[in-house]
Amino acid sequence: MMHQKKNPLLLTIFVILLIIALFSGTAVVVLRIMDKPPLASKTTGGIIPSMSSFSSGEEFSKFPSTEESFSVDSASPSFDCNNDASWKSSPAPSDNSTTEPSYEIVYNVPSGLSAVYGDTLSSIKLPDNFIWTNAAQSVGDVGKKTFTVVYTDPETLFKIESIEVEVTVEQAYPTFSIPTCLYTAYGNTLNAVKLPNHFLWENPNLSVGNVGIKEFKAIYTPEDTRNYKTVKDITVAVVVQQALPSYNLPQNLTATYGDRLSSVCLEKGFMWESPEQSVGTAGTNIFY
Repeated sequence: MMHQKKNPLLLTIFVILLIIALFSGTAVVVLRIMDKPPLASKTTGGIIPSMSSFSSGEEFSKFPSTEESFSVDSASPSFDCNNDASWKSSPAPSDNSTTEPSYEIVYNVPSGLSAVYGDTLSSIKLPDNFIWTNAAQSVGDVGKKTFTVVYTDPETLFKIESIEVEVTVEQAYPTFSIPTCLYTAYGNTLNAVKLPNHFLWENPNLSVGNVGIKEFKAIYTPEDTRNYKTVKDITVAVVVQQALPSYNLPQNLTATYGDRLSSVCLEKGFMWESPEQSVGTAGTNIFY
């Protein structure tokens, strides 16, 4: 193939443009020196390259041509002289390039949390920046339970969700009414005093003591013993009444017609309710 002649004037113009580009920091300027248009190639998909601008560090050599070609960028170039002379350089660092600082979010998972059966999660106080995923959720039965919280980083406001925390659910104190209107007689023990359902005497064999209002200790056992506490040391009042004594009724009592009951002698400890009452007619009569 015959080597094409170079045009000295065009080459001089190109060198001047090259010097201007180097000192002004402009983008790549490409000038093709040719006697006839180049043919399209498969590399460019049938498009014929023309004078263009390229990114810093990009080589014009990726565009096929049989002609001499040059490329210039804003970085310090090196010159490679041959039949297809070109300017090349390594990419210059961008003034706008920044490195994003890494930020590690550190938090302590809440611990030592407790609740009472029947509570919801909203009743459990969390450390700052933590909230419950579902504050209205019931804590459930007694035992150790796992729930989730959300942490919001105070610096970035970034949220970390579904953090698992453990909650210890304790027994609740049951509600009940203290028994009232309890009566018994002198000489009895607490076994003789009947209590409502779920109540028991702490010491059922204890004597009620003398006549009067006395206080004793009872125990309340709830129906749900898993989730409710058994309550002891409950003070319950009992009214102790006089007891009916054991005795033998007086026997073989006699009187004369016209007498009064006061004339009829009774055994020690007995007395007539109406001592002035007449004994009545002859026969067997009953008196009090």
